[in-house]
Amino acid sequence: MIAVDIGNTLINLAWFKQNKLLKEAKVPTAFISKKTLLKILKEFPNEPLLICSVVPIVTKMFASLGNKVIIAGKDIDIPIKSHYAKNQAGTDRIIASYSAKVFFPGTRIIIDFGTAITVDFLSPGGDYLGGIILPGIGST
Repeated sequence: MIAVDIGNTLINLAWFKQNKLLKEAKVPTAFISKKTLLKILKEFPNEPLLICSVVPIVTKMFASLGNKVIIAGKDIDIPIKSHYAKNQAGTDRIIASYSAKVFFPGTRIIIDFGTAITVDFLSPGGDYLGGIILPGIGST
């Protein structure tokens, strides 16, 4: 299985076999092409792809490779109750909130410093309440 996190700035890939991390790679999203993807994936050409994405055009590029593609939030549900329109919050934010709930059950605020700074909120019961997006650290 290859886990793929497609963000606005970077694509992070992680190759797993029987829950063991075998390899990691990072690729700037702006420079991705089907040719580059094929080169990156050539060592494991037929592995299924588990994708979390906020860049639909790049998601489609991965889906065109012929591998089995599983898209978080579409093909598999993210098991967190939301009081916010899920289609208005990126899958990355929903997954981060769910992960915080699972690994740190008392969490109420999730802050992610990336291309943008996102601040998301959980209810005392662990439900997703929504959040805000701010310019990232490198923004001008």
